[in-house]
Amino acid sequence: MRTIKKINVLVVPAHLLLGEGFGSEEMWVVNIMKYIVRNYSNISFNAICGRFRLGECIPRITIYSLLNKHPLPLVDELNFMVLYYHVGRRLLKEKRFEVIHHMFPFTFRTGRNMLAVLNGLGGKPFVVGPLQPPLTVKNVSSFLRQVRSNFPESLKYFKLIRAMNEKTLSVSDALVFDSKNSLDLYKRTYHDLIKNKKLVVIPAGVEVEKFRYTHPIAKKYLELLTVGSLIKRKGIEYLLQSMVYIIDELSNVRLRIVGRGSYESTLMKITKELGVENKVIFEGYVLRNNLERYYKLCDIYVHPSLSETFPLAIKEAMALGRPIVATKVGFTDEHVKDGVHGYLIPPRDPKALADAILKLLENEELRNRMGLNARKYVEENLQWDRLAKKWYELYSDLAEKR
Repeated sequence: MRTIKKINVLVVPAHLLLGEGFGSEEMWVVNIMKYIVRNYSNISFNAICGRFRLGECIPRITIYSLLNKHPLPLVDELNFMVLYYHVGRRLLKEKRFEVIHHMFPFTFRTGRNMLAVLNGLGGKPFVVGPLQPPLTVKNVSSFLRQVRSNFPESLKYFKLIRAMNEKTLSVSDALVFDSKNSLDLYKRTYHDLIKNKKLVVIPAGVEVEKFRYTHPIAKKYLELLTVGSLIKRKGIEYLLQSMVYIIDELSNVRLRIVGRGSYESTLMKITKELGVENKVIFEGYVLRNNLERYYKLCDIYVHPSLSETFPLAIKEAMALGRPIVATKVGFTDEHVKDGVHGYLIPPRDPKALADAILKLLENEELRNRMGLNARKYVEENLQWDRLAKKWYELYSDLAEKR
């Protein structure tokens, strides 16, 4: 095997929005590049994004930011595809690249790569991923039936999007998935398109050096924490309902809710209707750099979502050594083991949620043991340095076979 002296990666697109403060997917993309260049001196990135915001300058990562508005209207999302195509083509003419990477987390909405669709890859090895669960016919059949009956012309748009997504997959050399669940879904949905590709599972990681293990802080009360956008999908109303059962058993418990969203006023109303407003704190929006404080304060981290992949907040709480109570949705159960790192319960079940939380609230030794298990799992499986090695090995393998 020959040694690759230098690997230049063109990331196009990197993401519509990129950097701290935009969201977990956007920081995910930054961390892939950041931890690779920290660990391997022979690799560099040129990344094309819509808008970029990051407090630090990272050596060997050059960012091309194409837009300057936030939030971005749909017209700018469409404009972004045109812009990244032209900038990508120009960079491919001006510089030497060993690998091209579509690093925009790949879903129905964002899965098409215009360089791939328009045959602009120039024969370079092409990576797509992280791939997330696709929006399959099973998921959208009822929606498409409505579209077909009310807006028959719009079906042409969906067919075009599907064709572009499939073209992107078909010309790829390697596909990277965020979970085994996603890999299985793609194998079933796009079997013929991906059967001869290099298929790799690399989850999103945790900054273990930032989110360090801390023993729970001794307080006069026990604290539950949930973090995320306050939207109906997050299932927080069921957590509020569970508080009625919990308080009936233990009075020295409170719940802290961190986040903002369209469902916030409804949740506040539900809190009052349930009579638990004195036990619930709506903290509002908190900068990601300040979240560590809230993880430290809590005794149990709770994530009652109705639909998820594997939320960053769960991983961060595990990194600090907090036991998890979460709904068994998405692929959370690939990482949170029921009875080992906490408890997994069905969605929309306040009583089951309360029972799981009470098991932990009433047993400090159990909380501490599960929290230590959670930290150990993160260190062994989800720390970015380990995941960067997997990405680097993939790039090296593709560059060697050019």
